[in-house]
Amino acid sequence: MVNTGTGKQVVTVYIDGIFEHSYTKNSGTIDTTRHYNTHRIMDGSSMVATLLVGNDADEDQTLPKKRFYTADRLGTICVTYQENSTLINFEDYYPFGETSYGIYPKQRYRYNGKEKDQDTGLYEYGQRYYAPWLCRFVSVDPIAEKFSQLSSYNYASNRPETARDLEGLQASDEKGDERKRKSGHNIKDGERTQKDVMYEIHNLPENPESGQQARYYYTKGDVREVLWQFDSESGKWGNSLGNWEAHRDGAIKDPSRFWYTPSNYNKKVAKAELEPERSIQKSSSVESKEGNVPVA
Repeated sequence: MVNTGTGKQVVTVYIDGIFEHSYTKNSGTIDTTRHYNTHRIMDGSSMVATLLVGNDADEDQTLPKKRFYTADRLGTICVTYQENSTLINFEDYYPFGETSYGIYPKQRYRYNGKEKDQDTGLYEYGQRYYAPWLCRFVSVDPIAEKFSQLSSYNYASNRPETARDLEGLQASDEKGDERKRKSGHNIKDGERTQKDVMYEIHNLPENPESGQQARYYYTKGDVREVLWQFDSESGKWGNSLGNWEAHRDGAIKDPSRFWYTPSNYNKKVAKAELEPERSIQKSSSVESKEGNVPVA
């Protein structure tokens, strides 16, 4: 609820992230010209369309009540258009969320698909509010003690181009990542994507021993197993990929010569909070149930 200072109260009731009931009260009486519902159509965590039912006198009446949206890989709303593909608005952003090009004042959901308060310019991230012009949240991270290496006001571990803050609690490299551990393995129920590659790199063990390994498993796609191995001579990590047949037969290939330096990805890039479900253990001689291969 927002008090406008002129005797009006603007109220929005949010239901399960997909339905909003909005109305304006003037001296205690509901203004029928500003009383409407907004239906949000979602594709996972990205908004793809909205439908306004009712009356909103503050809205541009020439625009349709049904609108469609295109978001980038981090969920940021970039394009708004009509059902016939006529462009309503295009908006581009600086890395930390300030608008760099285009603006549509009544577009409430913008950067990362989060709602922007029209009075303060702050984004609502669930646990706290975010100020894009400061590149910082305006209050302390509720779990700041778990990330002592970072400012408690930082956004997405200072990696806005590859990560996002889902609820104002620290960065996530992947939307809806449900990676889990099973029999000591890091397993994702799905195919390996570029975001999974970044996930693997960001979570390689720091200060590894010579020959130390880390494995990741996937339930779909050609690549079912990824073996990372540390080469002490070069001081870098390399990986090899196992297809479905290799995974089934337990065949292990030597790591490729495509190496990553741990200091580039583990010391300068903060790890996502993945313990204990996503922690990487040191190599052991335990045999897995999937193909009798050594478990990392």
